Amino acid sequence: MPTPHYHHPQQIPGYGGVMAMMQNPVQNPALLEPQMSEAHNSQPAGMASMVPGQQMLTKSYSVHAEGALGYLTPLQLGRHELYERVPFTAVFGMQQKERNITKAFASYAADLDTLEQDQIVYSRTNQHLSVDELDSRRTRASLLLMDELEMDAVLVTTPLIIAIFVAGLCQFLVGYNTGVMNSPSSVVFSGHSTLEWSIAVSVFAIGGPWGAVAAGTLVDTRGRRGAMAICIYTFLIGGIIQTTAKNMIFITVARFIIGFASGFSSVLVPIYLGELAPPTLRGTLGTLTQFCLVTGIFVSDLLAFPFATEKGWRILFSVTAVASVIQILCFPFLIESPRWLLGRDRASRQ
Repeated sequence: MPTPHYHHPQQIPGYGGVMAMMQNPVQNPALLEPQMSEAHNSQPAGMASMVPGQQMLTKSYSVHAEGALGYLTPLQLGRHELYERVPFTAVFGMQQKERNITKAFASYAADLDTLEQDQIVYSRTNQHLSVDELDSRRTRASLLLMDELEMDAVLVTTPLIIAIFVAGLCQFLVGYNTGVMNSPSSVVFSGHSTLEWSIAVSVFAIGGPWGAVAAGTLVDTRGRRGAMAICIYTFLIGGIIQTTAKNMIFITVARFIIGFASGFSSVLVPIYLGELAPPTLRGTLGTLTQFCLVTGIFVSDLLAFPFATEKGWRILFSVTAVASVIQILCFPFLIESPRWLLGRDRASRQ
């Protein structure tokens, strides 16, 4: 996020000017000539600290998140601060970085507003504001600016965590059932033919497109929450049939049902998380679907070491049913997508 540029306090016409400055940063060097002379020299003790530097700043400058000054353009500053970090740190630090920059900007703009108000009072009464008046003005201006910037301190809430957990578990089951059939092929009904096992494995991919098509309709007609319930119960039914299967026919039917649920989840979960995610977390939650999917594949291979045996393969298949039961227990606390609610009723307050 590039840091906005500011011009000299003398060019700011009051608090309204500070707010205009936030939306339209001045970058014309012709407007940055020093014009404070007597007013600047007559500042009371402590006011000099409100001005970024003892000498006049004669060109556009930037304020870093920690309050230090720099003379890079916004584009140069953004690139410099992004590429000096490794990609992992940069991506996952963006939320905190944005908040730091917002705080620094609000604090600096509040100082400008306080300085100008003191100059106005001095021009009229030949006296500066007291220290208490300066602090009060600065605090009030900072709070107003933070409110204008919609600085929300609470980004992650309990309902959001539950929604992420339930939706992420759906994608986990997609990945888990993608890889779970690899290891136990020789121990699940050991008398089966290669053709029977191949059909049981591949029918998963046949059910997926049908689930994706169904999800495209149901997420709009039943809502994101209602569609999530359908997805969870479909996983549960498929998991129970696969765990209690009596022969390869049951395994094949269960794989089709689970494939249907997986295709359904692959459409539903990105929509649901994208509509629930706060702006600063949207990128992170957008990658969560793939992260949960590959985690499921990894866990299926990991569990295959102890359970891919003639006595343990049903435990391997039961993970789908157990995970679905956990989702059902969390479902009463699952919230509906605000976007879907507003689409159905523009006056909705839910």
